[in-house]
Amino acid sequence: MDDRNTERKREIIRRHGSENEKAMQKEIESLRSQVNAAITEVGKIGRQLGMAQARGDEWKRRAEEMWMWMHKTWVENLEFSKVSDDYRNHNPEAAKWFEEKDA
Repeated sequence: MDDRNTERKREIIRRHGSENEKAMQKEIESLRSQVNAAITEVGKIGRQLGMAQARGDEWKRRAEEMWMWMHKTWVENLEFSKVSDDYRNHNPEAAKWFEEKDA
């Protein structure tokens, strides 16, 4: 009788053990799919950040170009202003022309 009870206990343990094992396998698969989904999301966010960085770099480059253009234009206008002032001051006909144009 003890042998029967022992055998029965072993069978119960085997059955429950395999059920627990199946449940654990399902849980592991569920966790794996969650981890894979999280990895996919992180990848998407990484790509978005990369694109945002690229856009930021592009805007920075454009701002630098605009600043250089404005500086160059300012310097050219300053030089033209100096030249035109010199021209006005040393050439009476040019001074007359500038006065008519400015009026």
